[in-house]
Amino acid sequence: MARRKNSGEKPSQERSNGSPDRAAALANRILEPFSKWSALSAAALCAMVAVSFFPVAYAGLVWDDNLFIAGPVLEWSGILDIWLNPFELKEKHYWPLTYTTFWLEHKIWGMDPVGFHVVNVLLHLANTLLVFRIMLKLGVPGSWFIAAFFAVHPLHVESVAWVIQRKDVLSGLLYLLSVSAWIDFTDSGRVGRYRLSLLCFGLGLLAKSVVVTLPASLLILQWWRNGRVESAHAARLIPFFVLAAALVGLDQALYHARSNADFDLSMLDRLLIASQSVWFYLGKIAFPVNLAVVYPKMDFGLDNPIAWLALFGGLALLFALWHFRSRIGRGPLAGVLFFTVTLSPTLGFIDYGFMKYSFVADRFQYLAGIGIMAASVGAAAVWLSNLPLYEKLANIAAALAICVVMGTLTWQKIGIYRDNIAFYGSILVNAPDLEAINFNYANALARTSRFDEAIAWYNRTLELNPTNSDAMNNLGVVLMESERYDDAVAHFRKSLEAYPGKIGFLNNLGIAHLSLGEVVAAEQVLEFALAIDPDSQILRTRLLPMISEAKSQE
Repeated sequence: MARRKNSGEKPSQERSNGSPDRAAALANRILEPFSKWSALSAAALCAMVAVSFFPVAYAGLVWDDNLFIAGPVLEWSGILDIWLNPFELKEKHYWPLTYTTFWLEHKIWGMDPVGFHVVNVLLHLANTLLVFRIMLKLGVPGSWFIAAFFAVHPLHVESVAWVIQRKDVLSGLLYLLSVSAWIDFTDSGRVGRYRLSLLCFGLGLLAKSVVVTLPASLLILQWWRNGRVESAHAARLIPFFVLAAALVGLDQALYHARSNADFDLSMLDRLLIASQSVWFYLGKIAFPVNLAVVYPKMDFGLDNPIAWLALFGGLALLFALWHFRSRIGRGPLAGVLFFTVTLSPTLGFIDYGFMKYSFVADRFQYLAGIGIMAASVGAAAVWLSNLPLYEKLANIAAALAICVVMGTLTWQKIGIYRDNIAFYGSILVNAPDLEAINFNYANALARTSRFDEAIAWYNRTLELNPTNSDAMNNLGVVLMESERYDDAVAHFRKSLEAYPGKIGFLNNLGIAHLSLGEVVAAEQVLEFALAIDPDSQILRTRLLPMISEAKSQE
């Protein structure tokens, strides 16, 4: 509390006997455990994470979980392929540490999604406790509340409740361990902590290369703490930059060898996308409502005034924070710089596959948001320290209420990860014209025998792309399940017009003819298909035996 000026009153009569104010003493006793590392403060954070993320116990595997947790992950010998032959994985990046955890967990509980989800939550919990410890080491006011907001923020649901995003929480853990060890090294000079920081950074890059920005963030941290970056300090980070260049270079080489992601954007386009994205994330951190797995793509056209406003507004903000740093401190600028630098790998300057759906995603700010939370909560804590006791307690109660609201939003959002129907359905609310999502939603409906709905969504997919042969084929399969065999034949033929000679489509067409009693037509399809692939197992184990059985019954 700030010291009050003497207004002519008798000095503090309630203190004339030397005894402290009881209300203040009681408040300090309540708040004191949360101003330092204690069993109570850590337990409170653990409880917040456990309660907010409890619904993951009922979540399943969604979208590409089953594709990525496959192949080498399922085989005992697959651990060698994960590290030495990454082309065996569906994931185009080289992130072997993440898949090693999947491999190990599969050997323990198979494909039971509960185990994978629990590990993700535990990793997020560890990250929350690390955020608290790091903020305390740095002396940031309001350290516990920074960690509390990180613990329950709805923006983190995607990284925690979506199994394949293990790479976010795992790389985040190693990133934060590296930062913690680095702080210990700079404060104590212990070489062992330096080596630990470098090791954790390298492992983090092998979990997800997005942590490549850590060396730059450590420079920002040094500037915030000391007002300058000494050459000796920067020199110690050279091995970090070298390691980052080597591992990210390997990752990008492997990625581009398997990916054709090229969005043909100019540097100005990318700058306008990046500036809008930064403001988008700031808005979602402050007001985490209407969150989505896929957001509509923003307009980065040169004639869009919002794009230019975002760019120049961002530059103006940075200039203002720099100009007024002597008045407001270096913290706000350091927080914004950390936020922007940590986001930079996903701001569109480098092409990546998800850009075909959206330029932003909740999971991209998992680590970056810490900078904004630290700057804003730290500034609020300084402001609160100058308020009278009861106003201070009222604001702390309001902050706790915000945590409850965010935890409730987190609980609710996890519901979309229950299954693919809920997951894809939630995406289509915000992005109804994504062909792949419409197709996947139809597939999810078909797998649960909701055939009429599946037919409608396959047709919607074909409205978006009339040449989607997989949608035509799958629509034919659902029509067969609905005993609409004539329609099924028509769609299988359309799928073959779009993708001639595909064995799976030919097999389905033959089965549809058999369902109509057209054995001769089925034999003609089989003969044509075997001419394309004489060794096809699907033909020899499905269509051929069915034709033989049909002929024996004539």
